[in-house]
Amino acid sequence: TLQRKRREYADAVPQYFDVPSNSRTRTEQQMLRQILVDVPRTAPEVPLFHQAVIQRCLERLLYVWAIRHPASGYVQGMNDLATPLFVVFLSSAFMEGGGGGTG
Repeated sequence: TLQRKRREYADAVPQYFDVPSNSRTRTEQQMLRQILVDVPRTAPEVPLFHQAVIQRCLERLLYVWAIRHPASGYVQGMNDLATPLFVVFLSSAFMEGGGGGTG
């Protein structure tokens, strides 16, 4: 299931996120604008979330999720809900990559 979800996300990024602005609907543009405002405010006390690459990842994640879930879309504050999940994902990837393992 995790591999399937990763494939779906990888397929969704070029389809929904990596597109010219003029190909987005007005609603999609407004949603992305709100995400771009919220992401820099994410966990201001955590230096990790000040890094451009991390902010770009969160932007992509939130936008793709919102596009794929139009009933709820994106609402202000979803960035704060995503941060603990994002940290767990990064920790897991770090441990799998041998960056912090003990064995």
